[in-house]
Amino acid sequence: MNSLYNHALKQSQGIKQDLDRLLQEPSAGLQGQISVSLGAFGRSIDEYEGLAKREMIPTKRELGLSRAERFRSEYSEYKAMFDRVQAERKNEERNALFHRRDHPTYEYESPYTPPPTRFEHAQRESTFAQNTESAIDDFISTAQHVLENLTDQHDILKKTQRKVLDTANTLGLSQNL
Repeated sequence: MNSLYNHALKQSQGIKQDLDRLLQEPSAGLQGQISVSLGAFGRSIDEYEGLAKREMIPTKRELGLSRAERFRSEYSEYKAMFDRVQAERKNEERNALFHRRDHPTYEYESPYTPPPTRFEHAQRESTFAQNTESAIDDFISTAQHVLENLTDQHDILKKTQRKVLDTANTLGLSQNL
């Protein structure tokens, strides 16, 4: 139960850091990462609460349930903050789209305007390349975070398997489980 508590605590801290980063620099990759992390955190809370309810020692059960309740309140805070940031971002994007309708962004919409110069074209390409690089960095960051989560889950499962095998060995069961 302690390892699951530590895992949930680590997830909570990671989500908090990601939300702080999202407030400073919103990106689609970071939003996806936070969404996945929130889902994993919710599942960890459910598992921890289930273990706490099955605990035989009353003091440990009470401690586990209070910790699960604290995690649930953190989860709801994080979820509300994430939903609020997403709503603000959608509102900003919608306002930007409405603003674009009033002011065309392309100089060559009118047949009387000259075509863009080489410098303007190169500048547009450079901006596109920078935006693409930023998006790729976000995707790589998300993939690294997912890999870390999978590694953590793998470690937890390995430890659990070792404990089950040790317990089975202590009880005198076959070692070929």
